Amino acid sequence: MALSLVAAAGVALCLATPHNLQGQAPAAPIRDNSFLVEEAYNQDGGVVQHVGTFAMGRMGGWAAGVDEEWPLGGMRDQLSLSLAALDASEGTRFGDIELGYRRQLVGGPESRFLVAPRLSALWLQAEDSPGGSPAGLGTQAAVPMTAVLTSSLVTHWNLSVTLGPFRPIASAGASVVWLMTPTVNLLVEGVWVGQDGTRPMYVLNPGARFAINAGALQVVPGFSFPIALAKHEETDAVLLYLSFEHPLGSAGAE
Repeated sequence: MALSLVAAAGVALCLATPHNLQGQAPAAPIRDNSFLVEEAYNQDGGVVQHVGTFAMGRMGGWAAGVDEEWPLGGMRDQLSLSLAALDASEGTRFGDIELGYRRQLVGGPESRFLVAPRLSALWLQAEDSPGGSPAGLGTQAAVPMTAVLTSSLVTHWNLSVTLGPFRPIASAGASVVWLMTPTVNLLVEGVWVGQDGTRPMYVLNPGARFAINAGALQVVPGFSFPIALAKHEETDAVLLYLSFEHPLGSAGAE
């Protein structure tokens, strides 16, 4: 798996040479395109982002998600909407729906430390499996934090609590991102999820992402290999990522 990651990252490096259209300056480094760990960068004022993900497990089953991130005026306030669908042991079904609000509490685009708490309202779908959670309303409070260590090394940290028609779920995550070039990143993420009465879940997620800049539009493909670690078992998956970021009202104007 490590060799495949390095090989794929090499291909990404070859493909991701910055496109300086009409003599414009090189784009800023990609910042807010991780996979499982949430960064503390809100969208810039007037800039929206559309994100799609698709994950498939080695033993079968898949999950797909769509996320929208919209600034409210400037960078300080942001709304998000998340939709999901999945195919698991109980069959194909819609996933949870999330409407979130984030506040850039500490820091800005050029800061070395940022904090952006988020509060989300959830519509939780019922799970048909034995012991599965019922449908109902829920809420999630999260605190994403970002620390810029050097010009080429960034870390992200998460804490969250989810409440609903089930026992509270707590989670924590951290990631290290190496900005190999302004448009090529290698990263590794770690996530822990715990709920009273169940066995904690640990996920290790190495991956890569790269940017294609075309005028006002930035397209960021990415891939990762989530590994769910539990006692006496290990489950591998492949996650594909694609995001589009552009000024409001423009999806590719130069």
